Amino acid sequence: MSKCGKNVYIYDSDRTRLDTVREKLGKICKLTVAGSHDDLIDKLMEHRPDVLVYVYSDTEKSELEKMGDILIKPQFSNLPILLVVNLELQEKIVPYFVTTRLIVQNNPDEIDEGVARVAALMDELNRIPQVIVLDDDDYLRSMEISLLEDQYNPIEARSAKEILDYLKTEEADCILLDLDCYDMDPFDLVEKLRKIPNGAKVPVVFLTDCADAELLNKCQDKSPAGYIMKPVKGEDLRNKVDEAIKKGPSLADRKLVLVVDDDVMSLKNLQTILKNEYKVVAISSADQAIKYFDTKIPDIVILDYEMPVKNGLFVLRYMRQKKEFNNVPVIMLTGNKEKATVVSCIQSGAQGYLTKPINSLSLVLRVRQLLGIVPKDIYDDEDVEEETES
Repeated sequence: MSKCGKNVYIYDSDRTRLDTVREKLGKICKLTVAGSHDDLIDKLMEHRPDVLVYVYSDTEKSELEKMGDILIKPQFSNLPILLVVNLELQEKIVPYFVTTRLIVQNNPDEIDEGVARVAALMDELNRIPQVIVLDDDDYLRSMEISLLEDQYNPIEARSAKEILDYLKTEEADCILLDLDCYDMDPFDLVEKLRKIPNGAKVPVVFLTDCADAELLNKCQDKSPAGYIMKPVKGEDLRNKVDEAIKKGPSLADRKLVLVVDDDVMSLKNLQTILKNEYKVVAISSADQAIKYFDTKIPDIVILDYEMPVKNGLFVLRYMRQKKEFNNVPVIMLTGNKEKATVVSCIQSGAQGYLTKPINSLSLVLRVRQLLGIVPKDIYDDEDVEEETES
């Protein structure tokens, strides 16, 4: 657990470049440098970082295969990774980095760009509810982390002392606390938490595999958030954490998200992902979307690329021809990963795209990011040329 910002692991075999990166990144995060590829793998197995930076440089195939074997483990499925690799090698290298939150940077020598990307990842993590997970069973802890990753930023803890040290400088929205906490009585830990500013009001959900009525009553007594029985089920765990964490803003204050997709199941899924934070209007055709634009200007549009008759690109180009919609952010959804499809979206004025099936956390983060900034005008010819050349 990081005591000062997020915990970032970095691997780069270029020592000169690494020294420069270390100096810059070390100012904004707790940076751990892997001295070798094997050292990186050992560190990942010991502790899950908040962000991983991997700079590729002639790594042996066997070492890449080891990395791939590590990253398919449940606790890494949503690990934010900045992979820095030259464009011509990406097709060969990217498949080893199986994660739903992979960012690829083309030029390893663009150090300031990489630092900015890491800072943006950490900022995104800070916008997600932080859930500290302490379970003495390594396997169950990794599973609990993986179950939370699509909605929360799980922070791995291995002792009560780690939690107390972390909360001296950082904040958390919820704590999952195993009753078999080895270094301190869990109820004593709750008492200590209530005496420090960042722990005074944090809801604590106890994890237990013991059904003793007296013990369970004590859990409820010590923390209004109560307990959950192990082994936990994904939906039960998320619901429990959701109940414990303070609810979001009132509906009247929420941003308006327009979702356009001809697939009814996809529409329902997108509504479910976004409805807790935004007002969501779901529309199933391009014609309906254009008609809707006569009455409302949404804060952001999520637009399916592959729709019959008139596709998402038609709607996007219609929007960019209208002055009032010129700065409304658009995220394209597509099952087509071909470069030509991506380029056509960017050239037509989309701020980004996500591939189907949609990862809920990736979508939430992208929407938050675009609504948290004043979109720059990316639609002039010069910017489009830069985008397609990169």
